[in-house]
Amino acid sequence: MKKEEKKYYFYFLICIFAMIISFFFLIIPLKEKISLSSKIIGYQKSILKNQETQLSKIQEFQKKENFFQEIEKKILAGFVDPESPLDFFNYLEEKAKEYNLLITFLRLDNSKKEPDNFYLGFKLEGNFENILKFIKEIEQGNYFIEITNINFEKEKEKVSANLNIKVLSQKK
Repeated sequence: MKKEEKKYYFYFLICIFAMIISFFFLIIPLKEKISLSSKIIGYQKSILKNQETQLSKIQEFQKKENFFQEIEKKILAGFVDPESPLDFFNYLEEKAKEYNLLITFLRLDNSKKEPDNFYLGFKLEGNFENILKFIKEIEQGNYFIEITNINFEKEKEKVSANLNIKVLSQKK
């Protein structure tokens, strides 16, 4: 029996030795691979979450794209084409007629000093209140202007105003 006990003892030691070797060479590297894989999955989840957030922001922006395009059109419409300011002159004439005013254009300065602006001088004749309403209307109107000078004169029953305005322009 001693031989058999030694034999079992020997097999037992071989099994223990095999377990220890498998632990060091199989289980520990496998554990490290699993740990690395879980870190990679966590990182990929965070990337996916960021991409989903960006996608939702892009989709939200696309929904508002028409709104932004309309705003852009309105802004661009506020600039006067310096090479063809006829629409702006017609706008001023229509507003003058609306307020029963006579408008006379005096000068147009397309100075090269300020390529994004031009200066316009004109004279208005009519009722003082209507002149003030006209001025308020064009200041708050569709075009980007700045009134640089106003001179009022009273002529018998009527009032006249000489205006100089700076008009923001952009080639269309």
